[in-house]
Amino acid sequence: MRRSVRLLAAFSLLALPALAAAADEAGPWSSRGELGLESRAFRNDHDPVTKDYALGMLGRLELRYERGPFAGKARGSGRLDGFDRQRTTLIDEEAWLQAQGERFRLRLGVDVVNWTALEAFHPADVINARNLDSDLENFERIGEPMAALQARVFEQTTVSALLMPVHVTSRLPSPRSRLNFAPPGVDLRGRPKLIDRRGRLTASHFGPQAALQVRQVVGSADVSLHLLEHMDRLHPVLLIDAATMSPVLLYQTVRQAGGTYQQVFGPVIVKAEGAYRWFVPAGAAATDVGPLPRRNHGIVAGGLEYGIGHRNGSQSTILLEGQALLGVDGPTRRALEIFQRDLFVGLRFARNDDAAREGMLAAVIDLESPGEMVLDARYQQRVGETWTVKTGLRIFAAKAVPPLEARGLQLLRNGDHVYLDVTRHF
Repeated sequence: MRRSVRLLAAFSLLALPALAAAADEAGPWSSRGELGLESRAFRNDHDPVTKDYALGMLGRLELRYERGPFAGKARGSGRLDGFDRQRTTLIDEEAWLQAQGERFRLRLGVDVVNWTALEAFHPADVINARNLDSDLENFERIGEPMAALQARVFEQTTVSALLMPVHVTSRLPSPRSRLNFAPPGVDLRGRPKLIDRRGRLTASHFGPQAALQVRQVVGSADVSLHLLEHMDRLHPVLLIDAATMSPVLLYQTVRQAGGTYQQVFGPVIVKAEGAYRWFVPAGAAATDVGPLPRRNHGIVAGGLEYGIGHRNGSQSTILLEGQALLGVDGPTRRALEIFQRDLFVGLRFARNDDAAREGMLAAVIDLESPGEMVLDARYQQRVGETWTVKTGLRIFAAKAVPPLEARGLQLLRNGDHVYLDVTRHF
């Protein structure tokens, strides 16, 4: 099975330019894509189980169709890694058809939903499953099968209703990856256990899920409120399977109410988002896998973005954000979120020239555990008309604890690395 996936991924990557060229000649069709090499180098941890290097080929293709009120889009990506074959993956990002009128839009298929207002913290943005072998503050989204109806009921008011029939779970890093969220060599990617909306274990990948969002624009302010019930994507419970004595992840149905807010005040943008989550069953209840911890909680985040324009046309942006998880004790907080009570500070500089040169320095600081933080330095630019180069350094500072006791950033304390990505766009 894994061999078949690798062969399919390789074929898809090699076929991207030909598919794009064919689409460009098809009238209402348009296309774009990219092929690139991704490399990462970690500090040697002297552990033969893990990989200190990663070198992979990444491909992405996007096809669009538009004619009158009808439109469609298909976008997907694939990765092949030369050092760790278990990183090989194909990701369906979007594959939908839509019909749109003056006030209504109906979209059917696989889609990506972005409900966040912030740079690093995203309490409200939980619709899509994620590829967890990616940027910690912005994991790659995996497409969600859905039917989405959007209606503009008033001039500045939009209502969106989503029906989602498939339980899509996040993709975990390879057990040989230095960014694995388990002890080295431990594979959590087996078949997870799921608890449906009735609080029962289910082996089905199908089940009713729904979301409703109301978005209101008032002057320079953009406010949204939402209600959601779906299979949780990001907060599993780690269990030991009594039959095999191996670790397994359990995902619960979650009900969430929350919203986002952002408003522009001259050069300053004020942002906030938050949510309250009810897990099914609520906790401390007997199930087929034993009692579950009580995990209902609230989570809030807010921030400021301050832009400074320079005479030569370049711009600096100062970013400041904070996040807090409320209503549960310290151990439960650390088991739920990587960032439980943290502060994000960043400085982004965009040259705004023909090469689109841009650099960023940032840090996420754990306010509960002094000395624990993520440090990030990155730079990117175009080379010519079709190439992009990205490079950076990421450092995870956290105290050393026994692997089975690690929580939060402690899980990634050996994940320091540099990376270089070279991409050709077409």
